[in-house]
Formats: sequence, structure tokens, C-alpha cells
Amino acid sequence: GYDDASMNDDEFVSQAEKMEIPAAIGVDENGKKQMIDIANLPHLLVGGSTGQGKSSVGNAILCSAMETKSPEDLEVDLIDPKQVEYGPYADMPHVRKSVTNGSDADAIGLLQENIDEMKHRNDFFKALSEKHGVTIKDLNGYKKFRAAHPEMNLPNIKRRLVGIEEVANYAQDPKVFAEVTNRIKQLGALARSAGIHLIATTQDPKKETVGDIKA
Repeated sequence: GYDDASMNDDEFVSQAEKMEIPAAIGVDENGKKQMIDIANLPHLLVGGSTGQGKSSVGNAILCSAMETKSPEDLEVDLIDPKQVEYGPYADMPHVRKSVTNGSDADAIGLLQENIDEMKHRNDFFKALSEKHGVTIKDLNGYKKFRAAHPEMNLPNIKRRLVGIEEVANYAQDPKVFAEVTNRIKQLGALARSAGIHLIATTQDPKKETVGDIKA
């Protein structure tokens, strides 16, 4: 696991500084800290039975990302149908919205909000590209363009991490399950270019409980 001391050591900090969304995922057999950059992944689905550490992985990713990135650079949305894991994060400055009340409607609404934001960002990048004769394919390209043109006063667009705890909880209601997984699939297909990244955990990563979101 990672405590405050390990997050502030030189090894962690030096790796994290090179990443957009640093995620501490453990140590190797030699005790060397292992990190990944969530921004380089399509998205992340963490599977494992109770007690196997999937929620610990999710929490480690959230903690390391929020520990190393400013709220000016990273915002977080959280969905926790179990109402157990993500409640303590609600007051963190990075957290934009948190659904930890067990409401299916609120969870679906927050996923839809992210789909709308994804479309808005991608449309904005396309319009900016066409207007200025440049090619802005994703958030990285936008950040470079914005930094090169401070006189344009373009808005700061933050990377967004969307954490979904226990997707399988929604499988109990077929209609809700379809609503949730369809939105996750939409985000999975197009959200990365918009700088929106999903982390989903589940006890039972099979089609009956996570649909075909793995595709």
C-alpha cells in the first residue's frame, strides 16, 4: 500500500511529475514502486473477488492522482453504489461531483453529464482546429495550443477522472444495467481524447455483470 510518506518520497515524486494522471499500483518483487499514467490508457477496469484488493487499487489510484496533481489540473467524479468506498473523498478539492447515495438515477445522470462534456470538448477542439487551421486531436493538443497562444485567453480544461465502484451492483436491474453500461461504453469509445478517463471496479468481471464494456 501507499501511505503519505511513500507518496512524498523522491522516487514517487520523480515518476509522478512526468505523468498527467499518476497512479500508484503497488511494488514489484524487488520493492520498486510501480506507477502507471491513467492518461495513457484507454480506460481501466479492475476486477477481483471480495478481499482481493480491487478497491484498494481504485483508492490508490485516486489518492496518488489527487496527491500529485492540483485541482486546477485534475477534477474527479465519483460513483459508488455500495456507499462504502468513495464517501470519504466527497470534500476533497479535486472532487467535482460525487454520487454516494445509492441513487441509480443520480449515477446515470452523472455518466450522461460526462458524455455531454465529452462531446462538448471534442466539438470545441474540432471547431478551434477549423478556425485556426491547426489540428487539435485531443486534450494534450489543446493544452499545447493554449500555452502557445496566451493572448487568446482560452479556457483551462482539466483532465477528469471518473471513478465507478462496483459496476456489478447495477446488474440486479436489467433496465438500470443497460442505462449504466451503455453510457460507460460511450465514454469508453470517445472520452479519452477529451481528457476524461474511467476507472471502474467490479467483483465479477463477466458479461452478465459488466455487460460488454470490456470491448
